[in-house]
Amino acid sequence: ITALEPADGRRVSIVICSVQPERFDKVCANYHALLSGVPHEIIGIHDARSLCEGYNRGLRRAGGEILVFSHDDIEIVTPDFGARLLAWLKRYDLVGVAGTTRLIGGNWIDAGWPHLHGQIGSRISKPGSLVVTAYQIRGAAIPGAQAIDGVFLAARHEVVERIAFDEATFDGWHLYDLDFTFSAYLAGFRSAICNDLCLIHNSIGGYSRDWDRYVERFLDKHGNRLQQGTGARSSEPFW
Repeated sequence: ITALEPADGRRVSIVICSVQPERFDKVCANYHALLSGVPHEIIGIHDARSLCEGYNRGLRRAGGEILVFSHDDIEIVTPDFGARLLAWLKRYDLVGVAGTTRLIGGNWIDAGWPHLHGQIGSRISKPGSLVVTAYQIRGAAIPGAQAIDGVFLAARHEVVERIAFDEATFDGWHLYDLDFTFSAYLAGFRSAICNDLCLIHNSIGGYSRDWDRYVERFLDKHGNRLQQGTGARSSEPFW
């Protein structure tokens, strides 16, 4: 986006599940500063039974035309974030900062190049330094995203009203994002990965038996809709 318009009156509702007050206060301050000229509210869910349950509860409380679902351990570093977010959500229905245009399994990075897009910064792997994982940066935004990482998701209200988060199937802390974004893609909503919404994520994901269990649930639900591929589990962090 080369020409940014001033705030257009749309309200942004940000839903954050957090059990750590310091993290929550810090990310709230970041959002308040970046959205100072944009009508917005922050909805904190501090006793979520799962991310899907917490996000659905936040959705029921949200009054904005735009909904953001955010981890509590991020810092957005794009100075004109508010204007860019509003502009992208005029063009697209659902956006994020990293993901894939070809989903072949239970991890969005498994399809590999050239299907991965976006970037995420981190200070965890190298304290004192900022390390940026750039999957592919080709233009300001990549349309046609089939799956988007849940570190940051933003959507028009009607998308979330129609799709919602599947808290019955994904009743824990994994695969909620793949299920939601892939379901939106299958429903025909316009999804995109935006390369100019830059953030730092102060944690790195990992695999576990619990994660494997939710991959199985995801494949049971969506396996026959995935694109065919031979990608194996990646050893790279999935944030």
